[in-house]
Amino acid sequence: CTDFQTANLLRGSKLKVQFLLFTSSSPTCGELILADGGIRNCSFNSSLETKIIIHGFRALGTKPSWIEGLVHAILDASQVNVIAVDWVYGSTGTYASAVENVTQLALSISQFVSKLL
Repeated sequence: CTDFQTANLLRGSKLKVQFLLFTSSSPTCGELILADGGIRNCSFNSSLETKIIIHGFRALGTKPSWIEGLVHAILDASQVNVIAVDWVYGSTGTYASAVENVTQLALSISQFVSKLL
């Protein structure tokens, strides 16, 4: 099980993007999808639709409290892959710095999604 990271202002602002996979067989335990291993080494089911959840600015560097509820709601409604994008490090601190990091985040997500195709 992998949970969201916790960040603070003293750790720097590198994005450290993580992709956590939730499925109907594992709705409460996020499975870290590693960049080098990709979806081959996880329980991602390419025959199912995939929903991606991306949180926004996190002033305190904590896990968004609504993520688990949304993951459960999606998985209760249909059998899909749910991927939560954890970029707590890049979204923490000042709002302006989080906004500056969005372009790099978008690139990371784009590269990740291209591996799913």
